[in-house]
Amino acid sequence: IDECDRDTHECDGNATCTNTRGGYNCTCYSGFSGDGYVCEEIDECAGENDCHDNANCTNTIGSYNCSCNDGFEGNGTYCQDLCQVPILYYANSSTIDTYNTKAGDLSSNFFLRSPDAQLVYDKHNRQILMYASGTTLSRVTLDGSNITTLATDEEHIRRFTYDGRRNIIYYIHDARDAIHMLNLTNMQDNEIGALALISNIQDLDIDVLN
Repeated sequence: IDECDRDTHECDGNATCTNTRGGYNCTCYSGFSGDGYVCEEIDECAGENDCHDNANCTNTIGSYNCSCNDGFEGNGTYCQDLCQVPILYYANSSTIDTYNTKAGDLSSNFFLRSPDAQLVYDKHNRQILMYASGTTLSRVTLDGSNITTLATDEEHIRRFTYDGRRNIIYYIHDARDAIHMLNLTNMQDNEIGALALISNIQDLDIDVLN
């Protein structure tokens, strides 16, 4: 007897019925949890998700959608205040300076440790990543009040970019002419094998919102 075909089973309406010899099995659909006889929709918004702090999470079957709150724009995983004024950060031989693109104001923030610093802006956490002295990688607050050293022996970074959501540095290894990824959480450094055949790499950047 095929209970599934005859619709005489007791599977939940959000479950799949699979006929077996002398019985049947019930399995909840993707996006639902339970024993198959009772299936409840999983609320992805209630747990960890990628929606920005200034976004609304809408649960869907098996997934969720992120949309920026009123007064913000973006794709939901990153939302920018519409009232914010773009600020340009740049490094010279002794300081990191800022330029207010609306007011035209210049201000000196703080002294660098080296005149050869590279800067990468972390949009997700609103901070600056700085590589200086050919070895030192640091995290800097936007007002320059706090500099946190992340690594001191990274002497092979030619150019780098930063994924602030995953805390990963992607950089061009100066000696190997290869792209590496450095996880700043566990400090694991690995070459990206899929890009091993690329040569003469000049620069790189990452779109963390895609």
